[in-house]
Amino acid sequence: MNYLKKIDPYVFEELLLEAFVLKGYKIKRNGSYSGDGGIDGIIYNEKGETILIQAKRYKSFINTQHLRDFDLLTCRQRVKAGYFIHTGRTPASFRYVFSADIQIISGSKLIDLVLMVSPKKNDFKSKDQIKQLWNLKNM
Repeated sequence: MNYLKKIDPYVFEELLLEAFVLKGYKIKRNGSYSGDGGIDGIIYNEKGETILIQAKRYKSFINTQHLRDFDLLTCRQRVKAGYFIHTGRTPASFRYVFSADIQIISGSKLIDLVLMVSPKKNDFKSKDQIKQLWNLKNM
């Protein structure tokens, strides 16, 4: 997890999108990484329904306003759901009733998702192996 907190934010987004491709989703990348309006990618489930992706790297607790903003964005876009994917921790005291179908992906769920990029699940033993695979895939 520490490695994911340190990598370039654009690499983090690409790593997540690649994992969704390997899970069988169709994806749409944004034309630019900055000024993306809070949408880091779009995936389409097996029914063709749209799911927005927002990826955030936090060193400790999440900024809960980011989550509220993503919920509102998902409602405004009138999509099926949104995946808020982050490297931080959600405060135990955080309680928020989402207007949209928002799934939070962090902790072990995030690690499992990232491991999808591996040729064989669970064959990573260190962050260096993840970094090495990522560099090889992008040569």
